[in-house]
Amino acid sequence: MYLVLANHNPPPSPPGSGARGVGADQGFYEFRRQLEYKCQWYDCELVIVNRFFPSSKTCSRCGHIQDMPLNLRTFDCSECGSSIDRDLSASINLRDEVGLTVDACGRSAADSSASFSQTHTMSE
Repeated sequence: MYLVLANHNPPPSPPGSGARGVGADQGFYEFRRQLEYKCQWYDCELVIVNRFFPSSKTCSRCGHIQDMPLNLRTFDCSECGSSIDRDLSASINLRDEVGLTVDACGRSAADSSASFSQTHTMSE
């Protein structure tokens, strides 16, 4: 089983920004750390995708990239005419980016040539 996550690690806070900046920096780190721990516990692989991958701006059908304001919740492709929920399209694009496919036994497998990093999993 795989869990795919975009790396949204913020840059370090500038000096003198106070505790508010420190907490913001630690929030995503702690969330990711907990996901890594839980993935080990449940024998799941956490896959981190480059944060600049345009998952919500790319058509999951034809691959066309277009600007998408955050208030638009449906992706309407200007190239192929496909209309799909923005979040569903992004999840399909993330799956395809890391090369997740189903093998003959029905298990998922990741293609190591995609632009992502994998965290460790518990193997017994």
